[in-house]
Amino acid sequence: MRAGFDRTKWHTVKPEFSGDTIIGYIDGQKVVAAKDTHFTHGMAGLVACENGQALSTAYYDNLMIAPLGETKAKANAVPAKATP
Repeated sequence: MRAGFDRTKWHTVKPEFSGDTIIGYIDGQKVVAAKDTHFTHGMAGLVACENGQALSTAYYDNLMIAPLGETKAKANAVPAKATP
């Protein structure tokens, strides 16, 4: 867990996938960058874990997956009613 990270509040998570490059942002700040030549295309997944151990149920609100550079979802969004 990053120092100062408040897991009781909502955060904006933005993963970017391009070829073998993966970059992750939390609240607009780049927090991770990696290369993975094993999975260069396909689907994305999100999980809440720490040190490789699942923490609990993760809640996502206003989730949109779109090609890089697009800002609007092409499919209908499914609104979430959960709270953190």
